[in-house]
Amino acid sequence: LYRTATPQDDFIAGPSGFGYQFPNFLPDRAGAARAAAAGLPPAQLRVVTVLNSGGDQAQADVLLEQPGVDAVFY
Repeated sequence: LYRTATPQDDFIAGPSGFGYQFPNFLPDRAGAARAAAAGLPPAQLRVVTVLNSGGDQAQADVLLEQPGVDAVFY
């Protein structure tokens, strides 16, 4: 996919960046965000999708604070 991508194409990390998790239920949201951010560069990813349950969009802010994360789709 990367080989055939055009400048208009981009790729987005899967739910929550590193493993399927809901930020509302994470006891260490900052630690999970650091782990997610560390896994993005090898895959050439800078955008993360976030799924949540019972929480709110503010719980994804910790991902945006990570170097190398440009955006979050909540």
